[in-house]
Amino acid sequence: MLNALFLRNEAGLHVTIPTEPVGSIPRPRALLNAISEKSCTFSELNVFYEDAIRDTIARFEATGSPVITDGEHRKIAQFLDIQCRWIAEHGNRWI
Repeated sequence: MLNALFLRNEAGLHVTIPTEPVGSIPRPRALLNAISEKSCTFSELNVFYEDAIRDTIARFEATGSPVITDGEHRKIAQFLDIQCRWIAEHGNRWI
């Protein structure tokens, strides 16, 4: 299935621009809940990331998309949250 953006150019003619999602894909609710769960360990959180990535890849493949990405689910916008989890699990030592 081809995604497309439909625009009208300056002459008033319709222009079709083929598109594919290649950036961040919205995170599934289960992953968002796990991220917000402060008692979830980094190892437990990793399971939710893996599930989200597998689901995203499967959805891209099901649409026949020529571009398959992991959805950038591991791209950490909550840097401080991850640091706090790491410190809680491993102490304040840095390897």
